[in-house]
Amino acid sequence: MENQYKKCVEYWDTIFKKEGVKRTSGKETGNQVLDEGLAWITYDSETVLDFGCGNGSVLCLCALYGTRVHIGIDLSSKAIEKAKLKSEYMNTGEYQFLCGSIEKLNYIEDESVDAVILFNIVDNLYPEDGEKLL
Repeated sequence: MENQYKKCVEYWDTIFKKEGVKRTSGKETGNQVLDEGLAWITYDSETVLDFGCGNGSVLCLCALYGTRVHIGIDLSSKAIEKAKLKSEYMNTGEYQFLCGSIEKLNYIEDESVDAVILFNIVDNLYPEDGEKLL
């Protein structure tokens, strides 16, 4: 992992280390805009990539909307641990979580993803990494 994100990793590891794992029980979040966005991005999509996936909550919601394959990438090893645990509660979908940064995109086959989620992530990347991601 690139050393330039070390402070970010330490911060998020601290946050996710404290977080419990909650079961995703329904696809409605209570946020109408988010729910509409999830319905839109998952419509006619089979495989979803969430770059900066955190604890995997959004990918679990995507599964409830009908997507089948879910790939999450995050810098925080603690976030990835929580995401893996959270996905074990899901009765639907396949999940793969990768700990790392932009280099983890090399593990994903070209044109194998139908939808990409980038919640509050592009603005937190160094410009060269943001360009690679996009």
